[in-house]
Amino acid sequence: MAGMTQELTRPNLTFACELDAPRLTELFENGLVIDDLRGLGARVMIMVSDLSAERAHVVRQLNQAGIPVVGIPLFPWEEGYYFTVDNAPRAAQRYQQFKDWTAEHGLDWDWVGLDLEPEARVYQQLMDNPWGLVPLLLPLLRDQGRVARARKAYVALVDQIHADGWPVENY
Repeated sequence: MAGMTQELTRPNLTFACELDAPRLTELFENGLVIDDLRGLGARVMIMVSDLSAERAHVVRQLNQAGIPVVGIPLFPWEEGYYFTVDNAPRAAQRYQQFKDWTAEHGLDWDWVGLDLEPEARVYQQLMDNPWGLVPLLLPLLRDQGRVARARKAYVALVDQIHADGWPVENY
């Protein structure tokens, strides 16, 4: 429409980072990525599958630079990586470990994210041999109460995260 100007708003950018601790450290070691994030007004989602001092150091760098950070507690790859319908009680324990690690290293999270997916081995099996999924998934289909139990456990976990002072995102 002639004569009307539309103000363009800057998009809110979020970058997800799923690197292991050594590659994460390397990515942020020279400060250029932090400068770019600051210039973009972006936030970073950090997948926390290890509770290492190296990962904590990077989060502190982002905190000190004023970059909003979302912490996503996960299991180590060998333990299934993602939070799932079937590991909800362990997910609450892992969140507690994440919270303790956060306090130990003085980290600041703007949000906590919960990444609920099938176990990583399901994706690996799908790539290796899709027919191998049948014996993997068949026992899960027999348990009619598993989803209801998981829903109850994850509602309690979200309530706990809120009580700890963080907003929660789910992926």
